[in-house]
Amino acid sequence: MKYYVSICSLEDSVRRLLALGGHVRFVKLVEFSKSANLPLSSAFQIFRKLHELGLARYVPRKGIMLTEHGIRLGVSLLKKLILTKTFLVCALGLDEEAAEREACTLEHYINEHVLTRIIEFLRNHHLRQIA
Repeated sequence: MKYYVSICSLEDSVRRLLALGGHVRFVKLVEFSKSANLPLSSAFQIFRKLHELGLARYVPRKGIMLTEHGIRLGVSLLKKLILTKTFLVCALGLDEEAAEREACTLEHYINEHVLTRIIEFLRNHHLRQIA
């Protein structure tokens, strides 16, 4: 059975590799597979696709490591996730768990203009609470 690799799952995989240290070391297929709760065959397809897209360098039996492009994407996604989650908690009053779930979805679709507005909102919100 072929595992369909969506853009969202690839982006989630880049962020996961960043969290596993894939920006400084090779992450083994088994380690990634367990972390993502995926079968080895699906994790392998993700590794291949990330390699094909130039987001990571895959070396058989060694693992995968993010490229500079992959690191930049991962950091950008992490920034979107953190800011979106913070917004959902501060502005909408969602609990941490619900905000995390929603932010994981929104991070893939939010554009820079909206992200800038979230940053502005959070700055103003925190300044009002401090004063």
